Amino acid sequence: RLTGHTRGVSSIDWSPDGSMLLSASGNRVWVWDMNTGAFVRHFTHRRQPVLAVAWLPDGVRFVCGGADKSISMWHVEDGCECRWKVDQVTDLKVSQTGNHVVALCRERRLATLNLDSGTCWYADDGQKATAMAL
Repeated sequence: RLTGHTRGVSSIDWSPDGSMLLSASGNRVWVWDMNTGAFVRHFTHRRQPVLAVAWLPDGVRFVCGGADKSISMWHVEDGCECRWKVDQVTDLKVSQTGNHVVALCRERRLATLNLDSGTCWYADDGQKATAMAL
């Protein structure tokens, strides 16, 4: 039983090996050990709600994005954070290689973030994304 959230859960994602679960609630991301059901730790993502979470393939880092118009990458063990400014994120996915994050932004634009170089670009062909989730 996953207890402790003080607000509704907006996003969840299983770790690549299925042993841990991320849950976003309010401005926090919670990490759970699914072998025991125990809370591991939480990460605070500024003041605005987190709307999307996703594990990287290495299973020790994850990304999250939300209403504060940023994507953060966190390391579960040491809590180290990297942050990039984008539009408000409503959903995101990580590439199988773990090098790129694609974010669906509120303005219905797709943002692609290269985690190696830190560069971000938008699909800007004049079309708006029609999906609500990736």
